[in-house]
Amino acid sequence: MAGIQSAVKPQIDSLVILDRSVDLLSTLPTQLTYEGLIDELFGITQGSTKLPAEKFSGQEAEDGDPKVVQLSSTELLYAEIRGLNFNAVGPTLSRKARNISAQFQERHDAKTVRQMKEFVEKLPSMQAAKLSLGTHTSVAELVKEQIDTEDFLQTLQIEQEILSYVNSDRYLEAVEDLACKGFPIRKLLRLIAMQSLVSSGLKPKLVEMYKRLVLQTYGYKHLLTLQNLEKAGLVTLTNGNKTFGTLRKRLNLISDVVDEQNPTDIAYVHSVYAPLSVRLVQQLEKPGWRNIREVLYMLPGPSFEDTQQVPPNLRNSSKANQTKVVMVMFVGGCTMAEVAALRFLSNQEDSNVEYLIVTTNITTGTQFIQSLEAPMEAPVF
Repeated sequence: MAGIQSAVKPQIDSLVILDRSVDLLSTLPTQLTYEGLIDELFGITQGSTKLPAEKFSGQEAEDGDPKVVQLSSTELLYAEIRGLNFNAVGPTLSRKARNISAQFQERHDAKTVRQMKEFVEKLPSMQAAKLSLGTHTSVAELVKEQIDTEDFLQTLQIEQEILSYVNSDRYLEAVEDLACKGFPIRKLLRLIAMQSLVSSGLKPKLVEMYKRLVLQTYGYKHLLTLQNLEKAGLVTLTNGNKTFGTLRKRLNLISDVVDEQNPTDIAYVHSVYAPLSVRLVQQLEKPGWRNIREVLYMLPGPSFEDTQQVPPNLRNSSKANQTKVVMVMFVGGCTMAEVAALRFLSNQEDSNVEYLIVTTNITTGTQFIQSLEAPMEAPVF
């Protein structure tokens, strides 16, 4: 009713709404976290993924049916490794295996009835941990097989060269080589779009060369898809302003040296690139958007801040150790890598912020490109 104040204490301190058009680039680089790679390579749907059954020990493949693996944060091991860079997953699984083996060895040390009872009580959780370890060891092996392929490694090298500004505004012969080998069209368009965004647009001649490459190699049915990429701002013509170069320096988006085992920065999720979207959220907390106002003006679309007035009796305590809850809402989807980066910020020792993530959908670069596809069909006579 009008004039009656709510008596409910606010549970969320800040709300950040990010439209995907503000940061198209962060959808495109290959995600290098454990969860991100599973989504990239096999897809994650409603908290599960489907994998070749024959790769799991003791799993009988029936008529080629895949093995459905549940991916839930209630599983302690998955909650621990899902946000790790994949290069840190192997050592973590090895350490877990040694710990579980040591726990099972304790049965030989149980001499009294009480000690035997304590061991038996722990047995169900130990067996569950062993099963979980076996599952994720098999999943990690499948991921390793994929990322060790020549195409994956070549693609990753091209991406990191583009992001590092090594190949900013020239025709990439490596992209042409991939096309000639029958590289998937969506992944190829990811690379072209990434180069355009990092270069703040491509020269008209370069755009035409890429168009000709795509149409002649993959067919003219992709003509409308190319037009959609231009309309969405993924492939644009340069206007002389190197916007990404400024953003890269001001927000420290590129890190040449990243500790993937013990990361100290969110750039570990791509091994070189810190998602712009998450950097903006990070800047909101320290030191605040007022210090990067000129950066916000460079981003597509308007930006605004609003403060809701809360009655004094409902305000949260201003104690230094008070946990602050920030809801981050992605309109247009986000990646598992961006989710991992936000979790990483929240888990830092000096952080008193808990991030709640809301998104219209979880996406990958390939899925993002697929959403813009509009294949041309031949007319029926």
